Amino acid sequence: MTTVADIKNAVKALPEKDFSSFSTWFDKFGEEHWDRQIENDQKSGPLRDLMEEALVICGQSERECITEH
Repeated sequence: MTTVADIKNAVKALPEKDFSSFSTWFDKFGEEHWDRQIENDQKSGPLRDLMEEALVICGQSERECITEH
């Protein structure tokens, strides 16, 4: 099994060109992971509750509140 330490060492050993390619891929991977977390939280997690509370305060539908602010 590969450990985090193994992965770190492998990344450190990459030639500059490969590191650049890996870095670009990993940045995109991280962004996509973050987006999925936000979507999950928005649908059923803590962000859903906060969004519903904000909509009550705003007194509008989700679409109206977002487009105005």
